[in-house]
Amino acid sequence: MDRRVALVTTVLCLGGGLAACTSSPVTPDVLVRVAADAYLRNGRTPAVARDPELATGRSGTEAMVSYLRFQVTEVPRGTGRLRSTLTLTPLPGAQPGLVELVSVPDTGWSERTLASRAPQVGRVIGTSTITTSATALTFDVSRVVQSTGKYAFALTSPDGLLKFRSSEAPSGAPTLRLTREDPRTGRWQDPASPTPADDPGTTPPSPGGPSPTPSPDPGSASDPVPPPQPPTEPVPPSGDPVPPTGEPSPIPDPNQPSPGPTAPQSSPSPAASTPAPAQPSPSPSTPGPDPTQAPVPTPSPAAPSPSASPSVSPGPTVVPTEEPEEPPAPACTVGPKLVPTCGILTGVAPAAHTNQPRDQAMREFEATAGRPQQIFHHYHRGEELFPTPWEVALAREPGHERLLFLNWKPLMRWDRVAAGDYDRVIDRLAAHIRSTYTDPFYLTVHHEPENDVIAREGSGMTARDYAAMFRHVVERLRAKGVTNAVTVMCYMSYVPWNVQPWFGDLYPGDDVIDWVSWDVYAYSEAGFGYGDFVEMVNRTLVGKSWPGIYSWAARTFPDKPLMVAEWGVWQSGGNPGHKPWFFATTADQMALFPRVKALVYFDSPNAEGRDSRIDATPQAAAAFRGLMSNRMFDVRLPAR
Repeated sequence: MDRRVALVTTVLCLGGGLAACTSSPVTPDVLVRVAADAYLRNGRTPAVARDPELATGRSGTEAMVSYLRFQVTEVPRGTGRLRSTLTLTPLPGAQPGLVELVSVPDTGWSERTLASRAPQVGRVIGTSTITTSATALTFDVSRVVQSTGKYAFALTSPDGLLKFRSSEAPSGAPTLRLTREDPRTGRWQDPASPTPADDPGTTPPSPGGPSPTPSPDPGSASDPVPPPQPPTEPVPPSGDPVPPTGEPSPIPDPNQPSPGPTAPQSSPSPAASTPAPAQPSPSPSTPGPDPTQAPVPTPSPAAPSPSASPSVSPGPTVVPTEEPEEPPAPACTVGPKLVPTCGILTGVAPAAHTNQPRDQAMREFEATAGRPQQIFHHYHRGEELFPTPWEVALAREPGHERLLFLNWKPLMRWDRVAAGDYDRVIDRLAAHIRSTYTDPFYLTVHHEPENDVIAREGSGMTARDYAAMFRHVVERLRAKGVTNAVTVMCYMSYVPWNVQPWFGDLYPGDDVIDWVSWDVYAYSEAGFGYGDFVEMVNRTLVGKSWPGIYSWAARTFPDKPLMVAEWGVWQSGGNPGHKPWFFATTADQMALFPRVKALVYFDSPNAEGRDSRIDATPQAAAAFRGLMSNRMFDVRLPAR
């Protein structure tokens, strides 16, 4: 090497630091246009072929979910961190709503096969709130996209119908931007998002002329697929779950032809419920004083936006083509915290409020449901030791392994448990668990605490006392060697409690909580709680700021899996068709709640005078069996 060159190199290295000598230059951003995108209506009916729009959310009782797949063939070179962002273009007139981007482990689907192979979703990557003036919606997907490969996502919303431009639109198709950090400066190459290059299969529009008609995609259907006919069971009101007349929904004649699904409509919001004086939970408890219904502000994180000014020119847009091969969909399994990698766990608290042996009741429920349940839910109080021998046998039954979900209520005032007055009982329980059951299991402590809160300072039963009690129990169990308890915070989800000023104080803390759950029930008669699955699982309140417990939890606990720890549909003699209809539409609407990773039914013939049994009528039993046949519940449990 020339001595003068060596001297200059040495001076540059010393002046710029080690990174100046070891880092390679940062190349421009890589833009990747979506390779396949489409949306499904009710989980099975594709949109009209070559639709220039993507839709997600709810229109009437129909659920829309959009799917996107990208083929990343190159990434910016360099040694700095890689940032990946996915950008969507909302159509004008979007109503404000929560939007969630979800990873999809199955990347083998195409637009042509989407209806027959709707992929199971994984974890939520990001959450944004779209505004009426939004021109772009951007999600950071860096924790997923870090190299070349095939990546798939789902776009969901629990709110009204939202629409975005698809790859068939003349402009504004979904794109991935990959940006490399310059380690020499610590700065990102962060230009403003340019308009992606035209798809080779499109023709630029003539000035003032109509929009171009894209050429057929190799992986897309060329003709629309006719929607299937809905069940011939009774159909409650569409659009607004609470009939304005106040009467139960009529029961159509099953011999008459059923109308097809309604077309997507403008952007209705899910109907809100007016709470009834009675508590909706079946758990035996004494109602507290009438709540004041003080509103709780709704968190509103701002949606990220594309960067403002360019620093370098971006590289070319990569427009991959559809690949003909379709590899098998990956199996859904559970991780260390019992969170499924994809799909949803299903379970039950069988024969609740009866004297029937629960192991026998579990097997009878599974026979009626037509599917083994992955979660068995049971309740314990005071100094009872758990798991019991029959619970252990049920969990480890060869070929029918189940996860235990054990619900424990210490019988002592919350502040005294937190102060250590109950440690003798906790330590005895810890010793029993260590010697009896080493498999992971779900554990909640004093579920539905809202009904027992006494907000007066010094009562020992304030929301803060509850959080301290839960924390103390978990920390004490862990200190005594119980490391297999997957902890679950379980709310009552009764809207008047949710808007109390102390509601947020109930949460014990992320370090002692693994899952967040709630209990909620649907009524089959007009009034409070009457409607469909969306109304039940994300119930709102007219005139209050409560957004629904799912929407609240998605913003409040962005890194926690969610569980519906108790759910059921009360039987009604005046409207017996509601329950089977509810079950028949649940699977479709579940897709709007991707954070919910477990559904646990509460099956009881007499829960405070109400009947939630899945086989209350033959029609209800048949509809529930249909729900259980959905492959979203195909999650493998480890053999023991």
